Amino acid sequence: MSPAATLLRTERAIVDQVSEPRRLIGRDKELTGLVNAIDEGCTRAGGIILLSGEAGIGKSALLATGVREIRNRRWQVYTLGCDEIARRTPVGALCLALRRAKFPSAKLAALAGDVAAAGEAPGGRQDGELFVPVLRFFDALRERVPCVLVADDLELLDFETISLVEAMTRRRAAHPVVLVGGLRVPRANNAGRLGRLLRRLDDAGYLRSIMLDELADDAMAELTELTCQASSRRSVQEAVRRDCGGNPYYALQVIEALGERPESDTAEPSTPESVDGISLSGRRRAAILSLLPELDGVVRSVAQALALLGPAPLARVDLVVRMTGADAADVDTAFDTLVRGRLVEVTDEAYTFRHPILRHALVQELGPARRRRWHQIAAAWIQTLPASAARNLELARHIRHTAEFGDDQAIELLARVAARACQQRLPSSACWLDAAIRLTPRTHQRYPELMAALVRALYLSGRMRDAVERGAPALEDLPRGPDRDRLATTVIEALAAGSTTSRAASILDAECGPGANLIHDAQAGTVYALSGRAQDARKVTKSVVDRVAAASPDDQVKVLGHLAHLYCVTADIPALQRVLTELKSAAERSEGSSQLAAVAVISYVSASLGDTKACSESLRQADQLIVNGGDRHYRNKLTVARVGNAVNLGEWSAAVELIEASSDELATSESLAFLATLTDVAVELHAHRGNWRQVRQAAVRPRPDAVAFDVTLASAMTVADQLTGDYAKARARLRPYLSRTSTPARLRVGLLCRLCEVEVESRQFGAARDTLRELDCYASAGVDRGTSIVGKLCWGQLSGDGEVLRQAYDEADQYGFVFLKGRAQLYLGMIGVDTEANLRQALEVFHALAAVPWRRRVAAEMRVRGLKVPRHRKRGTEPLNPTEAQIARLVQIGRSNLSIAKAMSLSVKTVEANLSRVYARTGFANRMELVRALDAGLLDNG
Repeated sequence: MSPAATLLRTERAIVDQVSEPRRLIGRDKELTGLVNAIDEGCTRAGGIILLSGEAGIGKSALLATGVREIRNRRWQVYTLGCDEIARRTPVGALCLALRRAKFPSAKLAALAGDVAAAGEAPGGRQDGELFVPVLRFFDALRERVPCVLVADDLELLDFETISLVEAMTRRRAAHPVVLVGGLRVPRANNAGRLGRLLRRLDDAGYLRSIMLDELADDAMAELTELTCQASSRRSVQEAVRRDCGGNPYYALQVIEALGERPESDTAEPSTPESVDGISLSGRRRAAILSLLPELDGVVRSVAQALALLGPAPLARVDLVVRMTGADAADVDTAFDTLVRGRLVEVTDEAYTFRHPILRHALVQELGPARRRRWHQIAAAWIQTLPASAARNLELARHIRHTAEFGDDQAIELLARVAARACQQRLPSSACWLDAAIRLTPRTHQRYPELMAALVRALYLSGRMRDAVERGAPALEDLPRGPDRDRLATTVIEALAAGSTTSRAASILDAECGPGANLIHDAQAGTVYALSGRAQDARKVTKSVVDRVAAASPDDQVKVLGHLAHLYCVTADIPALQRVLTELKSAAERSEGSSQLAAVAVISYVSASLGDTKACSESLRQADQLIVNGGDRHYRNKLTVARVGNAVNLGEWSAAVELIEASSDELATSESLAFLATLTDVAVELHAHRGNWRQVRQAAVRPRPDAVAFDVTLASAMTVADQLTGDYAKARARLRPYLSRTSTPARLRVGLLCRLCEVEVESRQFGAARDTLRELDCYASAGVDRGTSIVGKLCWGQLSGDGEVLRQAYDEADQYGFVFLKGRAQLYLGMIGVDTEANLRQALEVFHALAAVPWRRRVAAEMRVRGLKVPRHRKRGTEPLNPTEAQIARLVQIGRSNLSIAKAMSLSVKTVEANLSRVYARTGFANRMELVRALDAGLLDNG
């Protein structure tokens, strides 16, 4: 059974049946208020404490947690079972609770027996006779300890028990009796006996109410994190945020519903049902609707009709009359009932369901025949209204359920709605396009256009696998023409994003005749280069360069972007710099998605070149363009650029956090090329910090089935081999790829840099000189900043030339390469250039980066030279308290905040608050710095 199913099974359980502590999510403030209210009630005359909130909001869970807090104080706590049977039996729930309880004295046990006997007497007793033994029992109990009665739902508790609590507030005793209970709002019996009694207690000051509002977004995200798999977490969080309105019970139902579907459908489905919400099983639908108040007759029909119409103007209530066939007055009354029951909200002359998941369940409760008939009635009625974009969207919701296959008017309407949605929300556009295609014959003139648009929308939404699965088979059916070209372009881009370059090359071979399509030829250059077909890449690139000037501005952006990636792969730095200049000019002439595409490529390439200033500037420009939206594919490219730039600038913690935050989404969307790039960066960073366990974990993440990414991973893993002194293993990783003539030039340059570092470190100076000579062949044509600096560092170490190392330092300082600047200072100090100053500065750099292996190396060099190694003490002076020390120890062994919260029976927010105090007292900025300090013995962890 899944975690969400386990929580669902116990969500409404009676609190005394909860055997294990259940961690409360997002209710710390309410829990504190509840415990304080019970404390206050138990120091006064007693009374009633109400937990008020809508069904499923978490009253039972809060009660269970609060009761555990009270039981720990050794107060007498009785849990009253609340159901329809107990409700009809005076003090029946109390008698049952006393029969199960254990008592501290024989006298109390005997009095409890009298209460049970009175409640079970044949023929029952009058209230007065029944109350006498109950009052005797509580009078005796209250002489010893406070008493707390717990009722999960006051509306299902017998009225006599609540009256007893009122009576006991007027009877003097050493300790009070407090009744703590949950109550749904709006109250069903607000005008009945219960409502009158509660108002009377409130007027007398014996009633305290705690309102439970909807959970905040961060709490709902935490709930999702606790109950769903990492691979689908982001899409599930989006569904929970969209459909559940902060209600945890509905959130669990949504998570379970998504978990019941195939893995490929856990993201937003390509089927048009996603416009109507999540598909629910009959059992799941019944569980969601079970929390609703009784909806009988006209009220239920009106609720279903409103749900089918969706969020709409209030004028649609007239349409509901026609759909249901009910009297207008009855429909008005039913609508008012739904508003009072808080199922429906009215704002600005429109209505909407408070929780969209309820709307989906009500619609899916309808039978297919009635649903279709209501859609037909609604479509006919809406068609009589004046045309507008909003009217078209509303009409499309109904038309697509009723239109016949091949209906030209329906196809045209759905295509218009999809085009408008494309400007606002791409996933929704994909759903409308899919709906249009389902009505369109393959021979229809609009079929190629619609299919190309659908696959493009899927690709730009980050759904690479769906784009390929829908687009590749369609290529076989479409005739030659612009639509087929657009479709092929998107399929190839999706394959390249997943690094399935061999399949992309096959499609290019089939689709592209010589010079047939500029975009395809531009794609082919990069794909062929990555596939090891260097000669084909050069041939097609020459053709592209000759034709790009005559292309349209949007096509120029696409072509120049492909050329930029090609020159990155082939390490043709002069050509790459020329293309970047042209791309910046094209970006200024473009707008919308074309401008964002250009800026994303500029950022990506600038980060690869090590031009930190240009990259930072283009990232700022991208942030402005992406504020109001932006395609996910471009966001992925920008994420890689941000990470690369952060690494260069020494912002390693930010880079690691961004990688961790992005990896799940990239894996879900199968953007494996971007994921592999970030993984390689993570491997290097963790190795430089000495996080060997994280290195191993990162190395086994999903990767593309492409040799190029085997090369980059081997290069990254070499850092770990080098820092652990396993130089033979490092050389063995690198040499097989260097021996292949098909290895792209850029990858070869990176491998040569890494091999040179290994050979210098292992004191293989002759081999290192040979490697540097080979590297110089590429350097003469230009290399990126990082490669240039590393080459100077290696040569400076080999030759002992302080001037070369000083040049490396100056270049690293100019472009903000913090880590390489620290290495330059280390090597300068090692050869005797201003030894103490350089080694101290290098120590500070590596300490700030939490690069523990490098910091230890600097410390060792200082000790060899008789220099004192400065201790990096924590800034704070206060010692950690026991809780903070325990959390610090759990952080040190790699436990997440969620895992720590479970282990210590705390909420995640409490753990986060304690960690913030730990950081403030120790002077460390994040958990990585804290762990490194603990591992290095720089901080006493208690």
